[in-house]
Amino acid sequence: MVPIIKVYEMDYSFIIKNYLNPKLWDKIWTLFDYGDYVITLNMESIKTIDSVIVFCIKLKNKYSSKEISDIVAYPIKRDSVNMLIKRINGTIFRLIGYYEKIHLICYADGYGNLLEQERIENEKLECIANEFLDSEGVTNEEIRDAYVYSYTNNNSQFDILMYNFKEQHVYHLLTDLYIVFLQSIKDEEKLEIVKRKLEDYELKRVMDRISEYQAYVESEQFEEDMKDNLESI
Repeated sequence: MVPIIKVYEMDYSFIIKNYLNPKLWDKIWTLFDYGDYVITLNMESIKTIDSVIVFCIKLKNKYSSKEISDIVAYPIKRDSVNMLIKRINGTIFRLIGYYEKIHLICYADGYGNLLEQERIENEKLECIANEFLDSEGVTNEEIRDAYVYSYTNNNSQFDILMYNFKEQHVYHLLTDLYIVFLQSIKDEEKLEIVKRKLEDYELKRVMDRISEYQAYVESEQFEEDMKDNLESI
């Protein structure tokens, strides 16, 4: 079944001219509807002193509770409607990326293995730190906990590996949503960025690097190197 694309024309000029009308305050407008996803807009607040309308943009899965949102501020006296539209489109593009990283990355091949790698790494680092504290005769639990936490945090490579893993999956988990949305707003510049990223996919290189680090953590060399990083009490 081919997903149906629905792009809705918004009369932003009407909203701006009538933003003080209470009937608009609880209204939700659909901006874009494709496959499992829908993107909506509503007025979140009005800042009367600064003459600013704050809009909420929301991207949600129609068949689950997963969603993500962000706000767009529109200074009535300073910005044009075209500027508002550009800002809203930019926010939607970013939301698709946030949704990918927050809600879909856990389903990517290799993600579970990466989390298991974090557990193994942390256990080894904690063991090294505790053995060192034992050899130094440190028995105070507060001191031990603080030292183990600091040592593990300073020597773990997980955050770097996870960051690279997520970056290399950008545009690959919601590819069709990116492309269909960018085509609907005729943003050729961002469309080229997405296509170029797809052509230069580096996931294999990232996964190879994770596998290499996994082998390193499980080696005797890892323990020797990490012991060199122990700080004196």
